[in-house]
Amino acid sequence: MRLSKITSFICLCLIWGISCKEETKTTLPNKYSFYVGTYTQKEGHVDGKGKGIYDVTVDIDAAKITINNIITDLVNPSFLVAVDSHNILTVNELSPNPQNFPGRISRLEISQDGQYRKAQEAGTYGNAPCHISYCPSTQMYATANYLGGQLIYGSLSEKGELNSDLTEIVFTGKSIHARQEAPHLHMTHFTQDGTRLLVSDLGADKIYVMEVDTLTKKIAPRPLFVFTSTPGGGPRHFCMDKDEKMLYVLQELSNSIVSCTFEKSTGIISKKAEISTLSTQPADSKLAAHIALSPDGKYLVCSNRGENNLAVFTLNQSIPEKPVHFSTEGKTPRHFTFTRDGKYLIAGNQDSGNLVVFEWVSGGKFQKKFSAELPTPVCIVEK
Repeated sequence: MRLSKITSFICLCLIWGISCKEETKTTLPNKYSFYVGTYTQKEGHVDGKGKGIYDVTVDIDAAKITINNIITDLVNPSFLVAVDSHNILTVNELSPNPQNFPGRISRLEISQDGQYRKAQEAGTYGNAPCHISYCPSTQMYATANYLGGQLIYGSLSEKGELNSDLTEIVFTGKSIHARQEAPHLHMTHFTQDGTRLLVSDLGADKIYVMEVDTLTKKIAPRPLFVFTSTPGGGPRHFCMDKDEKMLYVLQELSNSIVSCTFEKSTGIISKKAEISTLSTQPADSKLAAHIALSPDGKYLVCSNRGENNLAVFTLNQSIPEKPVHFSTEGKTPRHFTFTRDGKYLIAGNQDSGNLVVFEWVSGGKFQKKFSAELPTPVCIVEK
């Protein structure tokens, strides 16, 4: 009898312990932290009203976004990348003015107590740098000047500091659209092992595959391979699948996605299919902006400015099918990002000045959770 009572007591304790763990699990705060880059001044294509890079917390359960800090002393930090917990790299997207080549790269340092400071700055030999990427395996970074056609790259020290090896590679070319009178580099992306760098040129309808020497941290000045996309398409951003065998090129001017295979050893890109991103007829005011794969790799998502929506494509044997569209509840959706756990997507509406939080549900669908004001958001990076 005594043994039976002890056994019952132990069972009750185990049940109580399990239920407490389950309760603790369900009551954990459903919060995410992001850096949001903004335009801070008026440029030809945007009326920047931001104050720099915003450090924000997205609280799903409370349906609110809290601004924890604003990293000021930055002009137009329109794209950024978190190197580690202590360093951020950002471009300062400046167009021509009385200064010569005002485009800049800034390195921001984050102290243990969460304070920020601009630790280093370097020129980009040109104007309007609009993207920056970083490769952890080689500690190299690369940026693209929209005006001037320059690819700029360099390396970081073990402490995350900019080394004095900033290098410029200049491209030339043009295409058939009125906006393609000159090269307009728009995105850079390292392969996972750092041996290749892909660069999009909206002005010349090209994707350049560059060969990287990971020991010397130098990039060969001539492309290993040049892919020519649809004339007048304007390749802007692109993404790759996790195996780096498929490449999806988002064309800003034609509002289309070009699906390609990619051979890393040779750099060869081969077109397989092309599909429109739009829900209605094309127009000059409609411009595709950003593209990404869903965390499970089954769907492709892009943002459409002008139509102000997200297009979601189901992948059928790696080729996108006709999309389903979801409103971004704002004007000029530019950048967006999935949370690392794949549960939510945060989209930034540049011209209406708001962030929108969507839940990513089964079957490639979005469910809006809430929206919050934030001026001119154009790049969203999870901490």
